[in-house]
Order: sequence, then structure tokens, then C-alpha cells
Amino acid sequence: MAQWIFCTGIQQMIINITEESKFTPDKINIEALDNIAYQCGAGNHILMGSRELLTRISETPGLERRTSALIRASCQRMTQQGALLNGSPWRLDIDASNTSRSIPHLHLFQNPDYCEKSQILTENPDDAATIVALAKTYIAHTLRGNRISIRHNNGGGSTIGRTLKSIMDSPSGCTICIVDSDRKHEGAATGGTAKAGQAAYKKVKQKWRANFHLINQRELENLIPHDLLQHCVDKYAPHLSDVTKAIQETNKFYVDYFCMKAGDSMCRLISSLISKRQLKRLSKATQCSGGPMPPIIPCGTCICDGQCRESPGFGTGLLGWAATEMESGAFTSNPDLWRDELTDLVRKVAFTGLATQPFRA
Repeated sequence: MAQWIFCTGIQQMIINITEESKFTPDKINIEALDNIAYQCGAGNHILMGSRELLTRISETPGLERRTSALIRASCQRMTQQGALLNGSPWRLDIDASNTSRSIPHLHLFQNPDYCEKSQILTENPDDAATIVALAKTYIAHTLRGNRISIRHNNGGGSTIGRTLKSIMDSPSGCTICIVDSDRKHEGAATGGTAKAGQAAYKKVKQKWRANFHLINQRELENLIPHDLLQHCVDKYAPHLSDVTKAIQETNKFYVDYFCMKAGDSMCRLISSLISKRQLKRLSKATQCSGGPMPPIIPCGTCICDGQCRESPGFGTGLLGWAATEMESGAFTSNPDLWRDELTDLVRKVAFTGLATQPFRA
């Protein structure tokens, strides 16, 4: 079985074009290849494949001259990029014979809209700006020589499900939809926006263009790297610097679910647990001993021996601060220090929009 392997910014990142029967270089297939190559050449995607295969593809009669040149250039890069191809967990098979019942056909890409730049769908622009800035850091640290090319689509809180459906109802490239869970504590139900996003995704998830990521923590703010959080607070809200340091020393239960915008307390988290069984299971994990977190409020109603921590809020501008500091180059977070949950999210976005510099023939 011969195979044509293309790596673009579409969901699984690697497009593996196979032959279930026999590939015919007809007009539609050639136009599809030209469309894919055009977007790769524009710096929106990456084109990959074995050296032998790319050489053969570049000689296909009828391809545009620029397409052949880009494929040859991609062939020359395979020595450096081969590890990326082999190591990526995201892969999409496309049938060049256009006969498969289970994978997309190459003919589909005759419509250039399916090759367009990938997009990230979030509840608000600050979410997207922060995640994309972190993805740039991840790529520079882990996938050197590449870049991210992705555009933002703002779904709004209550409309994100309808926005995702609208995108999927029209020809387009990959969309990764990211929503906060808005959980008040571990095991709590997700919020309305998360439910709407999940419901919409269930109806389109079989489409190769759709990807969905639910942030299991309360919000994206709860995943901000500690080094970035400390830098932003030191610069924009220095009166909260000590609180930020104390939060970093607090157990994961609190860090994951306290409201970073408005402020929160350990007592609120514990008292919101919906069953005594949960309370008993988490009582040890939620002990309030450890680093100081002013102010300490004795409430006398929770399991913290009357020592209930309260954290002031950072306001609604935290993600805006983070995006500004990273985009301006004022601060670079260290991916080696990120939590696994954040790395997983950022990696998905990085591979969704992974690209090279624009090609110049």
C-alpha cells in the first residue's frame, strides 16, 4: 500500500493519505493537492512524508509548479522533521482513491475552505490569547524550528455550542473548542457553557475537523503556570504578591477550584461538597496546615479546625495580563514547570496550528 503523508494544522496534525485501491491523478485530486500545498506554502500548515514518496509526488503530471517545488523542499526537510512526524500522536488518514467508507477522501480538499488556517474557539478573546501565547512558548521549547498559525473564533459563554455547530455546518479547517468546566469543587457538575459545548461536540465529533477540550479545573485561570502568575501579580497587583506565593504552596484541591477572579475560601469549597462521603474522603487533603495565606478566618463550621483560608481575588484581568506579558516578550514561562493538565491542553493547541515559515520558491 503506497501512502502520501501530509502534515497540516488540521485536527490530528498529520494527514496520512493512503490508497485503499488505486490513486488516480485526476483533475480533482490534483486540485486538492494544490490547495493543501498552497496553505502549507502560506505558512499555515506543514507538509511531510517519506523522502522517496515526496520525490515521487513532486513529479505528478498536472501539479502546479509551486506545488512541486514545495513538495521537493519538504522532502529536503524530512531529515530534520522526521522525528516530528513519527512522534506526533495526532494523525488523520485520507483516502487518495476516494473509495473509503471510514476516512475522508482526497477529493474533499478540492474545496480550499477545508484547507484553511485552523481556529481556536473559546469563551472570550483573553482565553484564546493566553493559550496561544503558551503554545508559542511550548513550540519554541519543544518543537524548535516550527511556529503556530491559528485564528481565534469567540463563541461567547452561552452561544459557544451554537457557534461550534455553525462552524461545522460549513466547510472549514480544523477547530479546537476549549471551555472551562466551571466546577465548584471536585466531582461537581459542569456549568452551562461546558454542557452546551459538550452537547454540540457530541453531534459533530465524528467529523475530522472537530476537536474539544474541557478544562477539568474550575477555569483556565486555575491552570496558569506559577511563574507566570507570580510575574503578572508582582507587576499588576503587587499588593497580592504574598497571597500568590501562598497559593502555590496550597494543596491541589484548593488551587484547582477556588475562584481566582472574585476570591474564595477553603470553607466554601469544603461546605459545597455534596455528600458526607466526599467530605470524609477529602478531609485529609484539605487540611489548612502549611504555608500562610492571609487572612485566616476562623469560621468554626468546617473540618479545618476553625482555620479557614480565604484568598482575595485577582479580578477579571488576569488572563489579559498573562497574554500581554507573553506576547510582548516581557516574560517567558518555563514549560518544564507546567502541570500535566496544562501541558496537555497547550500541546493540543500547538499541534492543531503547527506550521512552518511561509515557503518562497
